Amino acid sequence: MLAPHRTLGDARTPSGITPPACLLGDRRHWVSSRALAQYIGISGAITDPTGELTPPSGGAVAVGAEPRFMFAPVCTPRPPVGLTTAQAGSGRLQVTVTAGASPGVPNNRLAQLRFANGGNSLVDIPGGPTGRTGSFDLSLPAGSSSYTFTVRRAATGQGVQLPFIVVDACGSWPTFVGGGPSAF
Repeated sequence: MLAPHRTLGDARTPSGITPPACLLGDRRHWVSSRALAQYIGISGAITDPTGELTPPSGGAVAVGAEPRFMFAPVCTPRPPVGLTTAQAGSGRLQVTVTAGASPGVPNNRLAQLRFANGGNSLVDIPGGPTGRTGSFDLSLPAGSSSYTFTVRRAATGQGVQLPFIVVDACGSWPTFVGGGPSAF
């Protein structure tokens, strides 16, 4: 977490570097992006005091009364998205999606699930609609590092396939869940 802005003091850059300007509080600091990233200790996201991601607005993040510099996540190599499934009763598959972390994105969070038209699948959203079919997008609560939903068979005795895209700080990750006629 970034310390109060005044602890940066009057930062100076090494000769030969043309740094960006960072407005922290009421003072302008000329620092290299790398130096600021090292000072902050992250390279991907800014969080509020509770650890929740703070969305950028015009390249700056407003936390309280002072804006903070925003770095794009370092997604190379891209952290994998975790996907676990478990049978949740007859004809039901519980699916948990987890945002992967890496040194470049230590606080990666899920933003959205984009469901595509699946084969013989019904999607149940916890606390939301049940039996969803077709293509639809689901925006996740801010700060979600994992999300669980259930897939059901529309017709017994047939296989199920549900393609969807997980969107996190590094962008889109296409995947799918499903199984054969007797898989769950």
